[in-house]
Amino acid sequence: MTDTFSVIPAASKIWLPVFIAMLVSFMVLIVVVGFSARSIHSARHAKFDVSDFELAIKGEYSRSIRLSDLDLSKAEVVDLALRNDLRPGMRTYGTGLPGYQAGWFKLQNGQKALLYLTARNEVVHLPTNDGYDLLLSVNDPSTFLTSLRSHGMQQQ
Repeated sequence: MTDTFSVIPAASKIWLPVFIAMLVSFMVLIVVVGFSARSIHSARHAKFDVSDFELAIKGEYSRSIRLSDLDLSKAEVVDLALRNDLRPGMRTYGTGLPGYQAGWFKLQNGQKALLYLTARNEVVHLPTNDGYDLLLSVNDPSTFLTSLRSHGMQQQ
């Protein structure tokens, strides 16, 4: 003969907070995954359009910058492995993923900078007249700088 005994049922008020905590955690996870997916897409599809009057950055942190606001005489292609002063430091507003940094950062030299970095060996460094620098990973950086300078000359 077997005697069977049941557990005393847990109070239902214990399970409601647990369920709410699980639901909130799941919602936070969905937001984080969605944000990361958007950043990964932007890392592969950001564009830099040079026109007669502006540099239009199209990506996660889109903006347009007048060519007259760029200090094209100091623009250069740099290798961040050799230029410690231009390496990104603290992120102030942006995305930092392995192999991709975009948004606003403080550089090691203390300068504020807007970054769109994927590759670090050939980075276009563009100082601006507005108190910040641009660091861009661009296909064919030399041609990009030539385009900026030729469009910038047309303004003068």
